[in-house]
Amino acid sequence: MKNLLVIGSINMDLVVKSDQLPKPGETLMGTSMETIPGGKGANQAVAAARLGAGVTMIGAVGNDGYGPLLLEGLKKESINVDYVAVEDNISSGIAIIHVDKAGENSISVVPGSNACLSRDTVKARSEQVGGADVMLVQLEVPLETIEEAISVAKSSNTPVVLDPAPVPTGLFPEFLYNVDVFTPNQSETLALTGIRVVDKASATLAGLVLLDRGAKYVVIKAGDLGAFIVTSGSDAFHIPVFPSSVVDTTAAGDAFSAALALGLAEGKPLVEATRWACAAGSIAVSRAGAQPAMPRREEVDAIVDL
Repeated sequence: MKNLLVIGSINMDLVVKSDQLPKPGETLMGTSMETIPGGKGANQAVAAARLGAGVTMIGAVGNDGYGPLLLEGLKKESINVDYVAVEDNISSGIAIIHVDKAGENSISVVPGSNACLSRDTVKARSEQVGGADVMLVQLEVPLETIEEAISVAKSSNTPVVLDPAPVPTGLFPEFLYNVDVFTPNQSETLALTGIRVVDKASATLAGLVLLDRGAKYVVIKAGDLGAFIVTSGSDAFHIPVFPSSVVDTTAAGDAFSAALALGLAEGKPLVEATRWACAAGSIAVSRAGAQPAMPRREEVDAIVDL
């Protein structure tokens, strides 16, 4: 069993479904509302655990009603939560997610306790970073914390997979490119490069920009186009999407990133690991919610082997 370390956010998702996403200033009647454990870090931890990894989570929850529920949900997935702090006098992270009838979503995140995850906390966990086969990080916790995590991982020769979501406003810090695999989606790629990825040619141009900024490999998550792999001195390699009935796209990117990280930890070549990740993402979009939608290994292997 490979060991993945996930450093990132733990949220409670408040999921509102309606026929369409509200426009600015518009009030719509929703069709349902659910409270579901989420957060990009926790989502990816759950996905990796269901795919067969031994997962350790570093994060923070609040000392509120949601905190114990979030921790219990991670424990049920056999995730090591020994390094998840419980912060006093602050709420757990909250994500308000609108999902339309086509499965598209818009998300507002209130960081809460996630903002308390400090660089000192990560520095104190250098042993856990060094003992991981791959470290998986996102951007729903303070950027200085992610900077420290990347630095410790580099010192420990631990490969880093970065899901650059959400893209921070203002100048994107250069240190975030100093990772082994950089995995933006189409909107993040557009924000970072000014290039809209719609085909292999545009993916190549965007990927080369990101490689030039320091990433070792770039894997662009391109929704119904599948994924594009860009490595130094080559055109993008296209991995087609696996057919799926879209119910909710909320968890697709997290399932993809977790599967990619685990695939690489297991020694899969980048192309094979990306194809496996596309399969995981295609299963996730066929189900509602974030963590509940994460597939298990046998499900992913079944459609990859078809």
